[in-house]
Amino acid sequence: MSASLSWEPVQRKTHPLAIGAPSAFREALTEAGIDQGMSAADLPALRGIRAGAGRESDWREAVDSLIEGIEKYGEIVLRVEY
Repeated sequence: MSASLSWEPVQRKTHPLAIGAPSAFREALTEAGIDQGMSAADLPALRGIRAGAGRESDWREAVDSLIEGIEKYGEIVLRVEY
C-alpha cells in the first residue's frame, strides 16, 4: 500500500512532500525517534537522515522541507494519508 506524506505547521497549512517511497521514509523517521509532531529537538536526527540519503535521493529534498518548516514555524506535524 502506498501512502502520501505532507507536513503542516501547527497553524494547519499543508506542505506536500514528493517522496517515491513514503513508507520507507516514515519508517526511517520512526527509527530515528521522530514522531508525527516535530520540533527543534528533532533537527539533529533529521540532519542525520539527510546526510545518509543519496545525492539524488528525493529524501534530501523532503528532509530539507521538514527542517525549513521547523525553523520557520517552530513545530510541525507530519500527516500520512492513504
